[in-house]
Order: sequence, then structure tokens, then C-alpha cells
Amino acid sequence: MLQGAIIGAVIGLLYAIFAYTKAKSAKGLEYLKAMPKRVASFEVAKSPDEVMAALAGGVPVAKADLAASDPATHRLLLAQPATFNNWGFFFPVYLTAAGNGTKVEVGAVSRSYMWGAAVTKIHQVFVGQLKTQLGAAA
Repeated sequence: MLQGAIIGAVIGLLYAIFAYTKAKSAKGLEYLKAMPKRVASFEVAKSPDEVMAALAGGVPVAKADLAASDPATHRLLLAQPATFNNWGFFFPVYLTAAGNGTKVEVGAVSRSYMWGAAVTKIHQVFVGQLKTQLGAAA
């Protein structure tokens, strides 16, 4: 019985090391070209250029930094770092002029292996923090 517990612990530790290494090395640049399946959108009364400027420093309250951007297409990639208790996330943000403002589309994808309700909750929280930073209606 102890032998089984030790084997399970070793396998769990190896998996955690593998997933953490994958998360730390992930760049996420593919999300500047293609949005992931999980997307939320809202509108803000600023131009796409103003939104890009507002997000140049990332989203500090969410501990998300600007990892990459494409000013020509008004696309940004915000990233939360991988830590030992969280694999981290990529949040691609696509901006489109809409009327007198900007439509903001926000995706979410784990840097490693996380899916389901946990990612949905993190995505919702991040979108709320992003709305607050941009001054959008809740």
C-alpha cells in the first residue's frame, strides 16, 4: 500500500513538473492570429487606439502583462504568468471599431492543462477587471 502511494506521488510530481515547464515556456503568439473558442465581448466608448494605449501596461489588478501586440490589426495578447499554484493564462484581446466606440473581444486559454468551469470563472473575473480598467459599463 505504501509502495502504491509512493508511485502515485512520483507520477503526480512528474506531471506537475511537466505541466509547469510547458506553462512557463508557452508564448501564446498564435492567439494574435486566431481567437480561442472561449470568448466574451463588450463595448467601450473609446477608439481602438485609445484602448490599445490603455492596455499597454497590461491589467495590473489581474497580474496580466502585455505579452505581444499587433497595432495594425488592433490585437493584443495579455498573459498571466505560470506559478506553482496556477498554470497561468493567455487573454487575447481583439478590438474592432463599433459606432462611436470599440467592440472588445476577450478570449481565455490556459498556458498548460486546465479547462472547464475553472477557466470559465477565471475568464469572467478577468473580463470584469478589464471592463473596470477601460471604464466600460458592468
